[in-house]
Amino acid sequence: MANSEALETSDFSNVIWNELKERIKTDKEFIDELQGIYYFYERKILKHATTDKQNEFVYKQFEDVVFSQFFQGYLIMRAVLSDSEIQADQKVWTMNKGFVRNSIATILSSIFEDENTDWTYTEVGHSFGIQVLDELSTAFDIVKDARTEIAFYGAYKALIEDSRYTGTEIDETMSLRLGTPLDLEFLSPQVFMQAQYSTAQNEIWDLFLWTAVQKDQWVGSVSVTSIATAELPVYLLEIKLNETITLEEKHEITNQIVLRLPEDVRELLQTRLYHTTDLEILVPTSKRDEKQKKEELTH
Repeated sequence: MANSEALETSDFSNVIWNELKERIKTDKEFIDELQGIYYFYERKILKHATTDKQNEFVYKQFEDVVFSQFFQGYLIMRAVLSDSEIQADQKVWTMNKGFVRNSIATILSSIFEDENTDWTYTEVGHSFGIQVLDELSTAFDIVKDARTEIAFYGAYKALIEDSRYTGTEIDETMSLRLGTPLDLEFLSPQVFMQAQYSTAQNEIWDLFLWTAVQKDQWVGSVSVTSIATAELPVYLLEIKLNETITLEEKHEITNQIVLRLPEDVRELLQTRLYHTTDLEILVPTSKRDEKQKKEELTH
């Protein structure tokens, strides 16, 4: 357990704030990362904007909200990790980044489980939310979720940037065409994929929502198959995405998946995108199971 107010002192907060401001000026990778988050959520909000005034409102203010929420999550996690009274689970230091990212909501929920206040709260985010209710009310739930998710992402970044975090070295020889089966591969701020099965000719991955959005929510699957021909092999990429994901996001996820493939595969690739509603896994019944069921029914 922890008290978020006790974790935030003015001096500590200023040090972290200045660190992040400096990175925004000099760290291109960090800048691109924040911009990716900003554009992802901004597009979701702008789908609800129908006037120039509403568009301008979002353009002018949402960027500050993103940085404010990211800073809040980053600050809280840095404070947590520097507090000797709070013991982080030692396993977290060797978890690979995808697993850390997907677990960050659970980690922080356990730390603040007895606290009544919202540790993701910021004045900038709250003020923007109030204005959204007045200016763009249909987007309020998206803004509310975005504030929380961005704060969680800031906390994740602070954790993996801690000097104690090492992750686990991944054997590159075990990597598949779409990534490593030893980690979760994030395709967007809200969706990751996880390897399920693989052979020399085929690999299958399932896609899920980030736990900070909704736990264990399946949203799609991906398979890439090598097909032998008389000349060069042909590669078939089949992507099935749930209809809860917008068409624009589906195309972005598809592009991210394609870019993960080796160049020689992309040159001989056919991609098929399917729009699905649900997943049902049917497990074959063995003769032994059938016999056991008959015996149970006759007794």
